[in-house]
Amino acid sequence: MKTTIVSVLAVIGAVSAFGNLQAADAGLDADDRARYGSPVGDVPVDREIRVDADTKTVTVWRLEIIRFVTPDGRTFQYRFDDTRPNVFALARIAPPGISVPAGTTVYVRQKIPIAP
Repeated sequence: MKTTIVSVLAVIGAVSAFGNLQAADAGLDADDRARYGSPVGDVPVDREIRVDADTKTVTVWRLEIIRFVTPDGRTFQYRFDDTRPNVFALARIAPPGISVPAGTTVYVRQKIPIAP
């Protein structure tokens, strides 16, 4: 019985923490968003990724520049220049005023150098 109660409390805590993380995403400032890379202006991109309500995950490479296109056609570009692999909600890097689908997770992968 104790194990069941502890397990239920752990699940409730995890769900609560996830909800708090999503709520905190909306209030990020530019310094927080820059933790994962940097927003870029009108520059050539490596790829364009369209996200919609069905988009659950997006995988990008370190140093890649991506143009994200939202369901309402708005766009933003981001360069993933963090030095470590990372996993975070897409909402963490979306500029203020641009809505992205809730629950979309970004996976940043490191490029593996190929020996000559």
